[in-house]
Amino acid sequence: MVQKLRVGPACDRPGTRRSLCAAHYAQLKRGVVLVPVQRRTARAACGYPGCELIAETGPLCKPHQLQRHRDGELKPLRVNRVGPVSAACEVVAGGGHAPDDLLCQCTECARDYRKQLHLRTRYRLSWEEYTGLLEFQGGRCAICGCAEPGGKGVWHVDHDHGCCPKASESCGRCVRGIVCNSCNASGLSWYERLPEELRTFDLLNGYLADPPAVRFRAGR
Repeated sequence: MVQKLRVGPACDRPGTRRSLCAAHYAQLKRGVVLVPVQRRTARAACGYPGCELIAETGPLCKPHQLQRHRDGELKPLRVNRVGPVSAACEVVAGGGHAPDDLLCQCTECARDYRKQLHLRTRYRLSWEEYTGLLEFQGGRCAICGCAEPGGKGVWHVDHDHGCCPKASESCGRCVRGIVCNSCNASGLSWYERLPEELRTFDLLNGYLADPPAVRFRAGR
């Protein structure tokens, strides 16, 4: 039986149930001895020397967390002192994005960095391979040929699920092409589940038989 306590340890939080705050009431329900609740401390600066960004979760700021996940080591960040607009970023204005050892903090560079990290970790594709394949396809969907990706405005990388069944990862060798949202969600997803005798759509059959990524790698 849960002991009915009216007073917890020194706590200035407002009482909600049985004169206890929500945190101490949860302790009471678990049947443990009531102990002082540790308050969440104020957000501290990033633990990397010289970094002035705020560490919202853990000892590092978000860019340094991404660095550690990607490279396993931490490096200084390139600080954007102009503004959040990519066109005003000193790195982009200088002829491209920041090198690997320095990260620009502008909005566009951060978005492109996350996109490159997604391609590298999920599909084993470098940014050069991705942009080269899209250019090889004429900047269009590899199946229907539309020039707009649709959906949220992002092209989808299609891979052979017979090689890598998990939708969240690919070995890189089974990547077949870059497709629009409609072809990825409404075309391939159901078509490949059909029996062989029902796969009579020439457009999709041609794509599956000779994927553009295979021709791109072979230099065709």
